[in-house]
Amino acid sequence: MSATLRRVPEETRAADEGEHSTSEPAQAREDQPAAPARRRRLPAIAPWVLFGAALAGAIVFAVLWQRAQSANHGRAEVASAASRFLGALTNFRADTIQGDVQEIKSFAVGDFADQVNTFFDQKAVDAIRTSNARSVGRVQSVFVESLSGGTASVFGVVNETVTNSAVTTPRAEVLRIEIEMIDTKGGWKVNRVAILQSPSANPFGGPGG
Repeated sequence: MSATLRRVPEETRAADEGEHSTSEPAQAREDQPAAPARRRRLPAIAPWVLFGAALAGAIVFAVLWQRAQSANHGRAEVASAASRFLGALTNFRADTIQGDVQEIKSFAVGDFADQVNTFFDQKAVDAIRTSNARSVGRVQSVFVESLSGGTASVFGVVNETVTNSAVTTPRAEVLRIEIEMIDTKGGWKVNRVAILQSPSANPFGGPGG
């Protein structure tokens, strides 16, 4: 029995070979993992820009904080000096009047220094001794109204009790006092004093003015 060879047309063979040759690379491409997405790289200068911005913010905050601390410290110094002055001004007695006046004068400069010299002159000191006058003051509050450079304005409230030989019952007063202060080499001093109402009791004896 003889085998019969069938001749395949050249066109069909070429088509079959082309089909096999194209399918294998496609399958290989499908098996390969996908390439990772490319990340955008920030410019090398970006971290330094962020650091510089953070540093500038820190410096600004530090400066503002120091200014606030300095302002608070300045107000505390003014309030402390004003409180000590109000205590000295409203606490005196006949047997210590000479030293009490010197204490008041230690706070006085400018216009108030002249007022102290006038109000607590020797005649007034002698009158306090003769009348056995005594004043006891309790500082209730001190408020720094303004502080600018070397000047400050302060408002204070003092409860004062006055006795003397002419007054059988102690007289209690609430004094509201405006104070102008200036900063000196010796600390904060009092330049002007205004008592917003006249005391009803006269520490020298007799009725108040």
